[in-house]
Amino acid sequence: MMNFRKDFKRWHRWLGVLSGVVFFFVALTGTLFVFADEAIDAVAGGARQVTVERGGQQLSVDSLMQCFRTTCSQRKPFYADVYRAKDRSFRVASSDTQGNDLAYTYLNPYTGEVIKVSRSYQFFFTLAHLHAELLMGEWGKWIVAITTLIFFFELLSGLILWLPRRWNAKSRASSFRIKRGKTWWTWAYNLHKVLGFYSLVPALVVTLTALIMSFGAITRVLQQALGGVDDPFAEAERYEPAAIAGRASLPLSVAVAKAFDKRPQAQQCRVSLWNSESGVYHLKVAAYIGLVSSRDGENLVLNKYTGEEIELPQPVKRAFVINEWLLRLHIGAWGGLVVKILMFIVGALLTSLPVTGLLLLIRHKGSK
Repeated sequence: MMNFRKDFKRWHRWLGVLSGVVFFFVALTGTLFVFADEAIDAVAGGARQVTVERGGQQLSVDSLMQCFRTTCSQRKPFYADVYRAKDRSFRVASSDTQGNDLAYTYLNPYTGEVIKVSRSYQFFFTLAHLHAELLMGEWGKWIVAITTLIFFFELLSGLILWLPRRWNAKSRASSFRIKRGKTWWTWAYNLHKVLGFYSLVPALVVTLTALIMSFGAITRVLQQALGGVDDPFAEAERYEPAAIAGRASLPLSVAVAKAFDKRPQAQQCRVSLWNSESGVYHLKVAAYIGLVSSRDGENLVLNKYTGEEIELPQPVKRAFVINEWLLRLHIGAWGGLVVKILMFIVGALLTSLPVTGLLLLIRHKGSK
């Protein structure tokens, strides 16, 4: 048993050394991303609301998009957010002509005037890609994926090392409570051991969802096990009609109205604008839609010439739901503000583990 624990400790230590820097960076960026939606709204400030004049009529979605294209002629819109509330501004997500410099533009829905342009989108887009692939493309994805796999082993080996050899009053106290200790390395050891234990369950959720999303083979197994399909986007395109040259499409306002009619409790509708050559409108209608996740939402695909909903097969719909829930579980966007606060705390604890682990390694090397 003693040799068994020694082997685990050795592997735990050196795998931590191998992955520590990357994991610290991934954990830190992930922690900062937890409150991305709240930060984006805070940066927007008063631009999110407008004054509703008595008898005022909102411009149509199409008219508002024309106002955006006129005012921001050098930018490419890729989605717009429409709100049911009369005092909410109209929001357009866009980039420059090269697909960079992402921004949110807030417009007054009654006048079409631009209220504010916020680059918070670009900041959190960059942060998300730092987290997912270190801004290194495909190589970065593999580095993060392998680091995540190593961290999964670190969690399991850490749990084994956390288990006391004997359960008594003293071992229980040292396993569940952080003691200051007489030396800095005792303090670091207690932090590493106890905080690692308390963050274990949510850390496993974050790690497992990351592994599922990182490795296509695991994603396919999960989708098939839960009745989904491997690639819901590709499958959905098979049921979408092609664009008809010369035929006028229905106004965007009609599509948005249909979406709100279908979900009377929804407060927000997002219209995708990235593919003008498509024969359909892609919409998402929900209680709330953030940068990467939504709450109580539904994806809709409407024929842009007839307004009829394109009914996708159940496995395709289920696959979209599975993908969204994986992301929501990973970033803590599934249980409101309380869960986000807890996820932020867990992220901070996980970020501290490579730091305290490094301190323990320095002490271990210094004692030899």
